[in-house]
Amino acid sequence: IRIRRCGSFGIGAPGSDRPVVSSPPGCGNFMSNRSGSSLLAGRARLPALFAAGLLLSILALSRGQVERGDQVNLLARGWLLAAEGTWIQSGNPSSGGGTTPGGLTSLLVGFPMLFWRHHRAPIVGIVACHLLAWWILDRLLRSAAGRRERILLAILFWISPWRIYLSGFVWNPNYLFLFGAAHAATAWRMRNRPDPLATFLH
Repeated sequence: IRIRRCGSFGIGAPGSDRPVVSSPPGCGNFMSNRSGSSLLAGRARLPALFAAGLLLSILALSRGQVERGDQVNLLARGWLLAAEGTWIQSGNPSSGGGTTPGGLTSLLVGFPMLFWRHHRAPIVGIVACHLLAWWILDRLLRSAAGRRERILLAILFWISPWRIYLSGFVWNPNYLFLFGAAHAATAWRMRNRPDPLATFLH
């Protein structure tokens, strides 16, 4: 095994106690290549995490099951809006009797069915909401923090097994990611400078 030593240590000019470090030809390129490959690997982590999360979300979408209860009620409201134009401005039946407020949920479930009359259409809308939420938060961290924090966001949110699993179900909490991300982004924008639009959306 041949070991190459980059750099040698010696004493400078006579009468000088300052050390001198010299490196043979090729050592500079060797170190720059290592740093360049490390930088390239660091930049590739975020796209790889994004692609993994997107593929797993599509897999959860294809295997999601429509069970009884809230999912059926939400799909019925969305179907009535897409097929008959009937907007039911109440949500799912509550356990204490009556119905909960849910006109916005009917719009969120019914809008994707205008383009695809299928029970998985709202799940496509949910994955799109999650993707938009991640994009908003990633842009926020790009300006407020660094790449390490963006990778941490992708690990904790985008490829989270809980997010991926629950994205295959038509449930009200699945839409909260987008509104939470918009809330954080508008708060950060108002912190930096006055913005009437951000104040209104916040």
